[in-house]
Amino acid sequence: MIRSLVPQTRMLIGATVALSMAAGLAAQPAQAQNGDIAKGILIGVATGVVVHEIAKDQRRRQVQQPIVVSQPHYERHYYERRERHHVRYVPAPRPTPISPTHRAFNSQDRQLRVSIQYELMQRGYYAGTLDGVWGPRTRQAVFDYARGHDDVARLTTVEGSNRVFSGILRRN
Repeated sequence: MIRSLVPQTRMLIGATVALSMAAGLAAQPAQAQNGDIAKGILIGVATGVVVHEIAKDQRRRQVQQPIVVSQPHYERHYYERRERHHVRYVPAPRPTPISPTHRAFNSQDRQLRVSIQYELMQRGYYAGTLDGVWGPRTRQAVFDYARGHDDVARLTTVEGSNRVFSGILRRN
């Protein structure tokens, strides 16, 4: 828990320093007269609360992307000449975030996914297997279709991706 507080504390201190510099208070020496200490403490606390709420709101707005992780494994390689086998460690691939278009595609039932691939194939965008699986060819075909119809910006959200899929399924 302490490790998670360190970046927040640094951010809070940095924001407080930036706000005080913006207000022109950084170059003045600290002087306390006639109750200015209490006023300074109140201003500092209020500034800290405001900065904390802004940071909390920004963290809340960030989209949490699910990460697909596979486990590392060992592979056996057999060599004919030596008649021995060697075991080689294969590390897990780097985690890859799932795009909104990928999530939208996988949320459809298999028959609809195959229909999307079929329509992309009929229009010349897709040259893969009609299996309903989101792979590199399907991804490229959907992107090429969206680029050809000026809909690339819609692929950044699940709702927009579903609209692109609706456009693919509409027969012209």
